[in-house]
Amino acid sequence: INENSSAVREAAKVGVPIISLTDTNVDPLKVDYPIPANDDAISSIRLMLGYVCKAIIES
Repeated sequence: INENSSAVREAAKVGVPIISLTDTNVDPLKVDYPIPANDDAISSIRLMLGYVCKAIIES
């Protein structure tokens, strides 16, 4: 979120829900759907995105 704050502001401005991996250095109140996870490790990102993709496919 910190590096993409302009994208977050734009999404909030137009009403697009924000889904984000939220590590300990991120304020989860800035996003609509925080996913607590380590966003520095590629293995963690891959695991979480796998769950997100599976949920989308199954819905």
